[in-house]
Amino acid sequence: MQIINKKRVLFIPDLYEGMGSGAIVTQVLVRLFKECGFSIAVMSSEFTEKKQVDNVICYPCRSFCGTANILSKEYLTAFRAILDEFQPTHLFFDGSITNKPLCYLEEGLRQKLNISVFIFMQDFFCSKYYANDNNAPCIKCLENGFLSAFSSDCNVRNIGSIKLAERCRTRYKLRKILAKVNHVGTSTDEQLGFYSKFGIPNDVTFKLPLPFDDSKLKNLETSRGNYIVGIAQNRIEKGFHFIPEILKHTKSKIVLAYYNEKELHLNTNDPKLKPFVDNGQLSMVVASWKTGLGQLIANSNGVIIPTIWPTTTEFGWLEALALGKPTITFNIGAHKEFMINRYNGLTSLLGDFKAMGDNIDYLSSIDDDKYNILVDNVNALYRSLTDWSSWRLFIKKL
Repeated sequence: MQIINKKRVLFIPDLYEGMGSGAIVTQVLVRLFKECGFSIAVMSSEFTEKKQVDNVICYPCRSFCGTANILSKEYLTAFRAILDEFQPTHLFFDGSITNKPLCYLEEGLRQKLNISVFIFMQDFFCSKYYANDNNAPCIKCLENGFLSAFSSDCNVRNIGSIKLAERCRTRYKLRKILAKVNHVGTSTDEQLGFYSKFGIPNDVTFKLPLPFDDSKLKNLETSRGNYIVGIAQNRIEKGFHFIPEILKHTKSKIVLAYYNEKELHLNTNDPKLKPFVDNGQLSMVVASWKTGLGQLIANSNGVIIPTIWPTTTEFGWLEALALGKPTITFNIGAHKEFMINRYNGLTSLLGDFKAMGDNIDYLSSIDDDKYNILVDNVNALYRSLTDWSSWRLFIKKL
């Protein structure tokens, strides 16, 4: 007779392989669950065949598509086959929640499995995934109902009203499903408040640090440079469209690092940025973690993160903190909860570009003694945000 470990968890993540933030989160969680005695399997569309790596069974599955919650029979049949073979006691969803067929959650409930969900963004109520408009956080759909997505013209021009209607339908169904699972987690009190407004009972929600692995940073030598670096992305929620306004209020040098030439090219000829490039205040480069981004951060004076969504903790923030770099942010989301201005970082009200510029110049002007005190507090903040002991306690409770 085959002896099966009574504690068996099937992970359903955004990604598992590679060095993307979603993959790293899952890799860390898998390691933690294994340490606590669970047998582990991971189900992901990135796998082309079933395999076993480091005692983790990897199951391939069909990629999610826009009709997955309407034509779900094939998804459900394949999922049931995995459940029958692996016989999990627990399901663990992490990352986004609306990029996974709802039938997975529904089947888990039907089979009375222990279901935990750890959501990084606000896609459970926001059709744009990150709860923001062009200028600030937006929770209209959470407070006023999903029809707000139409009255606010969210994505209609890009995806069409039919697709938007399906996204709203998915979230309407998800509201009922998440109220029935065992645990729904996140890393900020603000997100817990969003869960409560969404109808998830407070006794099933939990707050834990975002799992993070800093091994790629271990060999980087840090120094205090004469520039502020931004890990730039052409995505509205990341807030880098505000850089021209911020630059008007600072004299400090800023370097924007883009992932590839395509991303860089989209900004090279931006007329709003050109004056600052011409006067030498702004530089734009291509740099990824494979091509020197880590050392660029390590040699900087600080890192600007102009996020405008209700951030629950971003990897770019943790990477900067892990290297002892003060971060310059708007006072929203996790930054509002964990940062104290000019104590363990530099934070200003969203839209107050002068205050952010003043903070950048403050960081550039303070002497090494004050800077080192700030760095000590940054290091303490990093330790508090990456406390794995709380994760181990949670896993043991399962």
